[in-house]
Order: sequence, then C-alpha cells, then structure tokens
Amino acid sequence: LLDNPDLQHLNLSFNSLSDMHAEFLPMHELLTLDFQHSKLKNFGAYPIFLYLRKLFYLDISYTGTQFLVDGIFCGLERLQVLRVAGNTFRGKSLLHCFQNLTELILLDVSDCDLEHVHPDRKST
Repeated sequence: LLDNPDLQHLNLSFNSLSDMHAEFLPMHELLTLDFQHSKLKNFGAYPIFLYLRKLFYLDISYTGTQFLVDGIFCGLERLQVLRVAGNTFRGKSLLHCFQNLTELILLDVSDCDLEHVHPDRKST
C-alpha cells in the first residue's frame, strides 16, 4: 500500500501507528493525508513531510502530538488546510511553526491549550 508512488489520498485516521519517519511517506503524488484520532509516537519532533510537496490537506487532529520544533511542516508549501486540533505546542514552536505555509486558507488549532497567540509584527 505505502509503496504506491501514485497514491493521492490516504486516510489513516483512528489507528495506532508506532513511528513516523520521512521514509514512511515516499508518496510524492499525495494530495490529502488524514491521521486524525490516531496514536502517533515520535511525531512532532522532526519534519517528516519534506517529500510531500503536493499535499494540500493534512489532518493530524487529536493524535497526541507535541510540537517541539519550528520546521515540522517544512516542505508543505502547497498546503491549504491544516487541522492540528487537540495537540500541544511546546516552548516557542508555535511562533514559527506555520511560517512556510503561505497557501494556507484554513488552520484549526482548537483545543490546543493555547494561552495566547502573538501576531506577526512584520505583517500589516
């Protein structure tokens, strides 16, 4: 299944996945990826989406993810919808987590225990 390089839509929601690595996602044609309510281990500490340049929809809601690094979404320049509800951001990871997502039109950060969000002072 995951060796299919032409796969465009992948729904792995409501599963228990052990480890997530960049090698796990060699599907360069993938457009949508859904992990919602899956138990993801070792996710959020390093970018695994570097090779998914065509992805426009990503749902990792309620996966127990703790975002630890700034560049977790590197490589997702075409992403339009990002759902990260029910996860947490540690340290200052929220400040730069979404900076490369210039095509984003929907961002769901509900139920993420955010206490405050600082606007980007460079934009008007």
